[in-house]
Amino acid sequence: MFDGVGGGEWLVLLAVLLVVTGPKSLPKVVRELGRCYAKFRRMAEHFRRELADMEQDAVDIESKFPQ
Repeated sequence: MFDGVGGGEWLVLLAVLLVVTGPKSLPKVVRELGRCYAKFRRMAEHFRRELADMEQDAVDIESKFPQ
């Protein structure tokens, strides 16, 4: 997902976060962003699996009842 983001961009993002949140709350904010990102990835993977299951069910039904 972040393949196109290089080291310079990460440094700029970290600097902006540091200015916006302050140095004391930066670790908490970064930790929460990591948790949100992990949750998003889990939900996206679950969605992909559900779509694949539905597609397989459709193929199974089609093979049982050809037109």
